[in-house]
Amino acid sequence: MSKRAVLVSLVVILIAGLVIIYSREKRPRLSKKERQPLPVDSELLSLQNAFVRIARSTRPAVVQITTEKTVTWRYWDPFGDLEDFFSSPFEEFFRPRRGPPRILKRKEGTLGSGFIVDPSGYILTNYHVIKGVEKISVKFLDDEHRYPGQVAGVDAGTDLALIRVRTSRTLKAVSPGDSDRIQVGEWVMAIGNPMGLEETVTVGVISAKGRRGFGITQYEDFIQTDAAINPGNSGGPLVNIAGQVIGINTFIVAPDVAQNIGFAIPINMASRVFPRLGKN
Repeated sequence: MSKRAVLVSLVVILIAGLVIIYSREKRPRLSKKERQPLPVDSELLSLQNAFVRIARSTRPAVVQITTEKTVTWRYWDPFGDLEDFFSSPFEEFFRPRRGPPRILKRKEGTLGSGFIVDPSGYILTNYHVIKGVEKISVKFLDDEHRYPGQVAGVDAGTDLALIRVRTSRTLKAVSPGDSDRIQVGEWVMAIGNPMGLEETVTVGVISAKGRRGFGITQYEDFIQTDAAINPGNSGGPLVNIAGQVIGINTFIVAPDVAQNIGFAIPINMASRVFPRLGKN
């Protein structure tokens, strides 16, 4: 390589280095003052802290409920008898079906939520969560073990059920509120296990009170909320800003029809039914 070529290469490298250094020096940098967090309104910060406290205090009392039941199908196999297969449709129509149907059984599981209402192991949930099941398992927030649950009582008319878990661990019960005193527009928090995502917390407001006419239960007096409720939330608590349970999340309007329209059974209705569930 000639001296001229070497000299040109060195000049190009020098210029490139100067460009890089210059661009770094000109790059905007945040001053120490600019790195400071923006001022937050004290009322908003207080509200946020309230949500954190509610979630922290209530989540340990919320449980995941998994169930199992056997589903049976009965059917006739058209290829089970070759004589039947090759017979004419008219013969098949007028001839009685021969042989018993085939039976197919398989296990199906469902998922729901519930919350502890008594430290001795009583858990409140929706009746439709445990209806017709053969096995109930309960999982607590800080425990990977699944405890067997037993049905202590049900009330189909209000879609409420009480199950019991026997365990030596110390259980924390929720604090019930007064659903007769709630007001439209108040903050609420829904806690549950939507789609199997444990202890999910969503926040919204009370959208309306006294909703009825859905044909879901015999006795309807639902609280409407826009706090997100999804499959798996059924049976979980609806909590007010004071950390008190005011409702039991029960059902939603289908997402393809409308968004964020969920309904909860008032806790006062559950309180009236609770003694009867225990006796059952």
